[in-house]
Amino acid sequence: MALLFRRADDAGGTSAFSVKAGFAEAASTDPTMTTYNMLIDNVTNTNAQNYTRVASKSIAASNGDAMVWMDPAAPATHITITVTETTDGTHSAFVIGFN
Repeated sequence: MALLFRRADDAGGTSAFSVKAGFAEAASTDPTMTTYNMLIDNVTNTNAQNYTRVASKSIAASNGDAMVWMDPAAPATHITITVTETTDGTHSAFVIGFN
């Protein structure tokens, strides 16, 4: 599953998107959420390197998008996405599922 983060209406500052995840048997259950440190960052690396895993993704001083993937080896049934903003901007987060 991919997560797309978007920052718009920028006049300076930074938007930091962070993810918490949890497990529950039913969709209506409210599980305990914890920081998800298994986001795979969309950065360039070589075939010899491991994936770069992060707990958050920042978009600084521009309008733009950033994409991360949830590690399939560390699944979750629930996620919460939080954005911390400095200065200004509008923010969106999209969950993109794959079959």
